[in-house]
Amino acid sequence: MTLQRQKELLIGIFVTLYSALFFLGFQLAVSRISTWSPFFILVIGIGALVWCALMACATSFVVNRSGSSVIVAALPALLLLFLGFLRLDSLIGAAIVFLVLMGVQRKISWELNTRVNVHVIPVYYGAVRYVIFALLISLITLSIPTLLASFDNNSIAVPAETFKLIIRPFESVISGYLPGYTTDSTVDEIITRQIRSQYPDLSAPEINLAKPAVRQEFAKQFATQLSGRETLADISAGWINTRLRQMAGDNRQVAVVFVIGLTFV
Repeated sequence: MTLQRQKELLIGIFVTLYSALFFLGFQLAVSRISTWSPFFILVIGIGALVWCALMACATSFVVNRSGSSVIVAALPALLLLFLGFLRLDSLIGAAIVFLVLMGVQRKISWELNTRVNVHVIPVYYGAVRYVIFALLISLITLSIPTLLASFDNNSIAVPAETFKLIIRPFESVISGYLPGYTTDSTVDEIITRQIRSQYPDLSAPEINLAKPAVRQEFAKQFATQLSGRETLADISAGWINTRLRQMAGDNRQVAVVFVIGLTFV
């Protein structure tokens, strides 16, 4: 075996081991997504960057070597198939990842063979973007089996904190339609502010007497029961999670795509 072949073999082994470790770790992490902390997310992000750098380097090393280039592109795809238990979604994800990584090699090969003066950044900038895209497809593919199982067990839910982060920038807009609203205000606090703004002469006991009727009208808009201690984010999360479970009963894949979209947003 030549020295070049030995190097290619070592690269293939290293790519396989790291990809297997990272993919398996991410798949296990998804099953505990509700316990993720900022530090844990940072660790996953660093692992993802290392994977992208590793794949970019490995791809560059085997470019223009037909056999080795196919193997390097196929290794992550085969791992996705194995970890996805040969499901249809894992087959689709693996096929996309394989084609993207092969496309990266073709792009680098074309750049190296056509440019007179080769500059590293222009040559590899586009390739790295494709590797990142392949990573995102891989992570989505790895997430699907766990999310599907969570839907089967009715154990998946979009947290209210996610909605708080989404609607907080629009607080001033929402308060224009819902006087007295703030992101952290409960329903009873919003109702109290509205009644006081409309009827400033009412006393506190009179406002408390009027709250149940106003709260009931407010609850009708969301087709739910309210205790008054919920925030708008809590109500929105409850409404969305109810719809997600209904959606999952008809088409789980659509529900999974929605949850993954929220996660990446």
